[in-house]
This record gives sequence, C-alpha cells and structure tokens, in this order.
Amino acid sequence: MVGPGDRLMGSSWELHTDRPGGLVEASTIQARGDEVALVLRHFSATLDQAREDKDAPMVFSVARCDASTVAFDGQGPQAGEHMTYHRTGARLDFIGDFLHQGQSVHVKLTFSRAGD
Repeated sequence: MVGPGDRLMGSSWELHTDRPGGLVEASTIQARGDEVALVLRHFSATLDQAREDKDAPMVFSVARCDASTVAFDGQGPQAGEHMTYHRTGARLDFIGDFLHQGQSVHVKLTFSRAGD
C-alpha cells in the first residue's frame, strides 16, 4: 500500500548507449494525491544536464494494476502515451507507446533477472 509521501526510489538505467552521449532515465513511483504515479526525468550520461525542468517531470498515472501487470497513462504533455510492465516468472516485459515530435513510437523490451 502506498501512502501520502511514500516513494519507491532508485530506479534508473542508461538508454541509447549506441548514441554519442547516451541518456540516463531516473524514475520514482510515488503517491500524488489520490493516485499513484511513475514520475521520471532524463539526464545526460554524466548527469550534469537534465532534459526536463526540475519542476516539470514526466508523469504517468497508474491506470491498471493487478498481480502481474501495471499500466501507466501519461499526464499533461505525456497525455496519449502509455507504458505497461508485465511479469511472467523471472521475465519482465515493458511495452511503451510514446509520441515523439508528432510521431508514434512503439517500444517493447524484455528484462530478466541477473543470472537467469
């Protein structure tokens, strides 16, 4: 149960390692009023430059949550974007539907536990 002020901290990973400079995505899951949201920001690989303003992170509210799946819907500038995490055993599938410069971008990634 997530209560007011509760947060899951410390989730981050490096993206676009095949491109010069790379990108780090850092996120938290936190209670925001009556809802639970995934709040994230992007930084340069050296963490010295932020893409989003410190007062304007990307916010995705929980739209659905059950024992194996959580789906998030984008809020504000991310309205119309969606992310879903689905766990099957040791595998975690991520599906993201985003809008970049007016174009739809579909992302599917599969994660597994280290050592599996």
